[in-house]
Amino acid sequence: MPGRLNRAHTPKDEKDGAQSLRLAGQCNAQGRFEAARLHCLAALKAEPENIEALRLLSEVQTTQRTWRQHPYAKNYRAERGVHMDYPRNIAI
Repeated sequence: MPGRLNRAHTPKDEKDGAQSLRLAGQCNAQGRFEAARLHCLAALKAEPENIEALRLLSEVQTTQRTWRQHPYAKNYRAERGVHMDYPRNIAI
């Protein structure tokens, strides 16, 4: 169509999108939701129809909104440094 930008995806775009998506997953797992959101947006800029990036972005935005406001989460973030000397799991 004339007057319309019809840009084909290049392998570099796909590589950048895949790398951004991988970084978004890592940030999400670490609880760095704002960084994960930005990486998802970068992946979508490279590949606008990437379903995995869209899914992760919706998950990050939902988690960021609801989880951070919960009183348990606020208390956990405030006190997590106090209990760092103990193992995560204890079996008897």
